[in-house]
Amino acid sequence: MTASFSRFSEPAGRALVVALEAPDAPEHLPDAVRGPLARALAVEAECGRFDARKGEHVSVVLPEGGPWRRVIAAGVRGLETEAPVLRAEMTGGLCAAAAAAAGESAVDVHAPRPDGAEPPEAGWAAHVGLGARLRSYRFDRWRTGAKPGGPARVETVNVLTEAAGEAAAAFPRLEALCEATALARDLTNEPANALNPDTFADHLGLLDALGVEMTTIDADALADRGLDAILAVGRASPHRPRLLVMRWRGRTQARPDLAVVGKGITYDTGGLCLKPVEQMKTMKTDMAGAAAVCGLMAAAAGAGLETDLVGVAAIADNALGGAAYRPGDVIRTAAGPTIEITNTDAEGRLALLDALWWVRGELDPKEIFSIGTLGGSGLFGLGLRHAPVYSEDGDLEARLVAAGAAAGEPLWPLPSYEEMDDTLEDSAIADFTQCPDFFVHGADSAYVHRLLRRYVDGAPYAHIEMCRLDSAIADRPTCPKGATGYGVRLFFEYLTGPGAPA
Repeated sequence: MTASFSRFSEPAGRALVVALEAPDAPEHLPDAVRGPLARALAVEAECGRFDARKGEHVSVVLPEGGPWRRVIAAGVRGLETEAPVLRAEMTGGLCAAAAAAAGESAVDVHAPRPDGAEPPEAGWAAHVGLGARLRSYRFDRWRTGAKPGGPARVETVNVLTEAAGEAAAAFPRLEALCEATALARDLTNEPANALNPDTFADHLGLLDALGVEMTTIDADALADRGLDAILAVGRASPHRPRLLVMRWRGRTQARPDLAVVGKGITYDTGGLCLKPVEQMKTMKTDMAGAAAVCGLMAAAAGAGLETDLVGVAAIADNALGGAAYRPGDVIRTAAGPTIEITNTDAEGRLALLDALWWVRGELDPKEIFSIGTLGGSGLFGLGLRHAPVYSEDGDLEARLVAAGAAAGEPLWPLPSYEEMDDTLEDSAIADFTQCPDFFVHGADSAYVHRLLRRYVDGAPYAHIEMCRLDSAIADRPTCPKGATGYGVRLFFEYLTGPGAPA
């Protein structure tokens, strides 16, 4: 989908979408539009079908000869409490959704900035355009035709604004973020028979085009480096594990500013600790952490950020087979300590600890983050709005939380305690136990952090638990049902917002 910007006095002769916070036609609309819209809104409001709540819409065919064929009222009431930029984006997304529901593929959008709202007019309009693009995302490469009864595909959105020139100038950076989010969504939506450790890099043509350096550490090279934990996870699969290392050199320096490591389990059966069928249905998305890292690299490169950024995708396929690793096995990690396997469905921490150890030892970044669903217990306390974050660096954690709030991907700091280490070390035959019994000790994701922190050797570090935030179970204002691309906006805001690392 393309987004453009023009002045309100220059309509392009297509359908018009008007964002409304109340069921009244705006006074400043042309009479040829306002009259028919006002009459339709009065009827719909009287019947209780339109109160301008977000997601509601009314479509009115206009008389021939006017600047627009049709006007569509899109309700946006209920966004007032959102962060300013997110309010603009959600407004744009709801306008795009209303256009699709009305069967329109090309529309003008009139979404005036509310009085006193931030950002200024040009920024508001640019983020309205971004929201429209984000909501218009589709993953349909496996369909042989249009989905029966589905909404139209919105191909063109033109945002009407008096600051058209300034909005257009601000949009390329946002467009890079949109393309990056789409990449993360595409990767997460892709079925596991098409996306596996062997083919993962084939889906990253965008990164190659943007000049991101990519290096693969294959299974033989992992073995040479003693990275046996991730190798154990993928031992039963014909698609062997690997680390995909990406680097964007927006500036030249000895140490990277930041490294983000993402969990990339392209399918998680649970291994010998087999998942029940209802849980297994969505396990193609267990690589969403790696997808977020790939999206972040695309956003940084597309926006030309002046930063030295490293992304690492820890990629494996947790399959069943005679070679599968087992509960009771002991694995020696590259860092030295041994781990007793207690649950083959807790494979993510094994993949990440090897990747963290490698990136800390080989590249020595100034800050390190990891992201993925490793201990879903955070979901029970925080639901589908916030992601848990664990860190022992208060300043880093505070900046990350602020970035999440601004990006619409909020985080909630959760504690982990030193006494948890005693439980981790309570193996009868190895240095650590892979994961304590959840039904005895609880707080599984906190134990994940206590384990992973040992593999960054004291570097500033935070771990983000995605839980189920990688997918939307229903349409959202800026995201259709399916993969969300969670994490891309969060880290991009961390790199570019007020609290960005120096």
